Amino acid sequence: MTNTRRFTTLLGALALLPFALLGCGGGSSSGDPTPAPTPTPVPTVPPPPGGVRGVLVRLPAGTDRAALERDLGVRFEQGPGDDLWKVPLDDDDDEDEVERRLTGDARVGGAERDQALQSPEVNGSPIHQAFDVRVRGLGEPDPGFENQEAWNQVDLAAAQSVTRGSGVIVAVLDTGVEAGHPALAGHLLSGYNVLSPSQPPADIADGKLNNVVGHGTMVAGILARIAPDAKILPVRVLDGDGVGSTAGVLEGLRWAISQGASVVNLSLGSQTQSRFLKEAIDAARAKGVVVVAAAGNSGVEKIDYPAVESSVLCVTALDATSRKASFANYGSPVDLSAPGTGIRSAFGASGYASWSGTSFAAPFAAGGAALIRAADPSLRADDIIEELEESASDIDGKNPGLDGRLGEGLLNIGEAVKESARTSKRH
Repeated sequence: MTNTRRFTTLLGALALLPFALLGCGGGSSSGDPTPAPTPTPVPTVPPPPGGVRGVLVRLPAGTDRAALERDLGVRFEQGPGDDLWKVPLDDDDDEDEVERRLTGDARVGGAERDQALQSPEVNGSPIHQAFDVRVRGLGEPDPGFENQEAWNQVDLAAAQSVTRGSGVIVAVLDTGVEAGHPALAGHLLSGYNVLSPSQPPADIADGKLNNVVGHGTMVAGILARIAPDAKILPVRVLDGDGVGSTAGVLEGLRWAISQGASVVNLSLGSQTQSRFLKEAIDAARAKGVVVVAAAGNSGVEKIDYPAVESSVLCVTALDATSRKASFANYGSPVDLSAPGTGIRSAFGASGYASWSGTSFAAPFAAGGAALIRAADPSLRADDIIEELEESASDIDGKNPGLDGRLGEGLLNIGEAVKESARTSKRH
């Protein structure tokens, strides 16, 4: 879908951070937040591919890399793990030919092209609504952050009467976070920047269009609201254009798990499957890690990768009436549906914005998983996902013709946590 992009600069505490706007976006919420400046329309331009070129290669222990380089005419760089290496390519190299050359050699344990993964919101619909972007003044309450209906939709208050997520680490593999935002104070661990390992995982404008700067901060804000006593581990795997690579996501996933993350949120995706990423996610699930991913924003009966994988908790988006959001992907791989339209969360240095997308439905489920994990740390990943699915609210009547394609229904965190606590006491 082609949309008109609008860019606005919010002065002061947002430090000239650019963000994309879609349309006018309704009216103001309670508290009459100050509207953003009038945006200037600019043409829609697809984002760059992110410069992702190369082939990922698995080399068994003891492989003579120097001999392989000589025999195959390639060069290996350390990849996202001890067993995974990357063959970098020049612009005139044929990726398919290099992949075939590597795959055909018996000394290689597998090879695949390093593919781009990106935020579902990269290419247009939906993106920021401008009407309630504002800076919170000193001593002022969050402007609508605490009051939006989405929290009631998932029965959050009931869940937090049982647990607030203490002792759980949730990794957010995204564009990074704005660590100084008041809504994230006390919630963040130091994290890791896969794109620039010597730098903190900041949510910065380092792309060409920077359409999704603030994406990771908003995802983290949702998690902080749902599981306020959990710790959020930011892992920067996407740039300001919302683009990353299989290698980067693999590295970020492995690093996050090594740091104790038991829940991982992936508000990103691709149309291309990855054997190596699948293996890493399967291994994470086997270790008890709940990996949550966004279904995608194309509005079609097809699920983005890796959300389509059976080891992933796949989440699509609903509107405030529990109907499927117009942009949300759907299909039998979906496990759960969650609020995903006009979700208000932390944005910029101290502001708030509304954004719609399956990217913002996913952290509702990730936060729910964190609360269940805190309520009963002995649960396996399979048990946590089962609790979330079995407690979901039926939405078939509101979504005729979509039976079985919106997962088990609307995420009900309150019921899931209460049932988990009851089960834990019985054992």
